[in-house]
Amino acid sequence: MKKILLTMLLVLATTCLMAQPYMPMSQFGADTLNYLKYNFETRKSQYIGYKLEKIINDYELEMKNVNYTGPYVNAYKDDLTGISISHITIRESLHRWNNENPMIKFRIKFESPYANRWLTENSAPLFNTERERALYIKDKIVKDIEVYVYSSHKDPPPQPPPNPPFNTTPSPLPKYTVSIIIDGNGTVTGAGQYQASSKVTLTATPVFGHTFTGWQGDITSTANPFTVSSITGNMNITATFTSTLPPTNPGDDGGNNNPKLPKKDLELTPLQ
Repeated sequence: MKKILLTMLLVLATTCLMAQPYMPMSQFGADTLNYLKYNFETRKSQYIGYKLEKIINDYELEMKNVNYTGPYVNAYKDDLTGISISHITIRESLHRWNNENPMIKFRIKFESPYANRWLTENSAPLFNTERERALYIKDKIVKDIEVYVYSSHKDPPPQPPPNPPFNTTPSPLPKYTVSIIIDGNGTVTGAGQYQASSKVTLTATPVFGHTFTGWQGDITSTANPFTVSSITGNMNITATFTSTLPPTNPGDDGGNNNPKLPKKDLELTPLQ
């Protein structure tokens, strides 16, 4: 029974971890350490076993320094066992090292078989950007991910005060209202409230003897139904219907008031 319970707890914990969503850099302000730790270390199970390309596609920071890493046996037998990605340049790294300032390290380890580090660095074409350098080995399978603060201090550097907890739940999308005004005789479906970026379909149905002639207001079209592919704000729309019935029959005056019928004299009958 204990084994079953433990297995269920492990499955539940794994499921919760897998359900953690990627959070964009905008959610962290200027806190690159927490951005890297949450998305790529806390959520590392989202990347382990997958190609490096998946991390490159999600990584929002500018890649200013990409280093191939491996055991340094000699120049001809090094295995390319991983990659180190930094959002600061080599010059900035040296400046921080000389001034004993901490730096963020973002390292990715690969599964074997490894590429030859020397051949990869010297046989690769010239790269225009560091992202191109990383993409050159995009098919390598990720084994592990580390994000940590590194410093030239002999003793561990003092840790910065903890950051206030950030909200890992995405903010709900705003809602917008689609209002319909009907001009004529007919009905329209599709009015109401929608979340931002939702698709909205408006369908006009005229009553007997009428036809739908078009939409006006925030949209101008005669299409029916009409689809708004992505709503971005409140919308006020008028649906116009026009009668197709013929003119009404002439009255009891024998047609004298109907310009389309010939005039005729009225006969007066004297009272008895």
